[in-house]
Amino acid sequence: MLRVLLIATAVSPELLEVLEGFVNSKGKPLKLVQLQPEADLTAAQTYQSALNGVSSRAALSDCLLVVRNAEQAKAAAQLVKVLRLDDEAELPLLIAASAGANLEPALTYYLRMRQAIDLSSIASASAERIDFRGTAWRAVTGEELSDLLGVLVPVPVAGFVTLRADGGVVTVTVSEPTHDELTEARNFVASLVHHGQVSTHMRGQRARTTHEIVTDAQGQRRLVRVRSGAR
Repeated sequence: MLRVLLIATAVSPELLEVLEGFVNSKGKPLKLVQLQPEADLTAAQTYQSALNGVSSRAALSDCLLVVRNAEQAKAAAQLVKVLRLDDEAELPLLIAASAGANLEPALTYYLRMRQAIDLSSIASASAERIDFRGTAWRAVTGEELSDLLGVLVPVPVAGFVTLRADGGVVTVTVSEPTHDELTEARNFVASLVHHGQVSTHMRGQRARTTHEIVTDAQGQRRLVRVRSGAR
């Protein structure tokens, strides 16, 4: 049973945050250990020292090592189970398959990173396919939107992911929003603009503000609801 996740390569803070919430098939939190860059991955003592620091019950067979370098991965595989890191977005799904748990947070991370979709629910799941519902961000158009022309708004979508035997992604199929759904989204934004409900940081406006524009890491503008208590 998987108990300890060993990370032997640099990964993003966002990925680490996801992995820190992972559990094993018994629902117990996975112990997450980041190995030093100079660690000898061909030495059993490297892994035993890591285990001694986090668990008195775990054996080498309870470990999963994540490493990026192909040669290191091949050498380490003589001692522990290894996942070679090729794609950060896909890694949580691979770990979820090994752990027998964590499908929802793993899929949430993948869809957010690769499809710009926020997962709402998993409709069904098997070893070969996951059907899901979510929210995608799409641009709205229309002269009546004024400065909000092209802003991204949330619209409902549905889709499915097909998987390899190891839990990796083969294909992702997503239904695009219908014309009526996009029209409804545009009319909603236009109504917000008309009633002055989108924050422009003008004096005296905040009492009626319900939404604001947030610029994401890619420089895209998103229309989001003002958090409760933030006005």
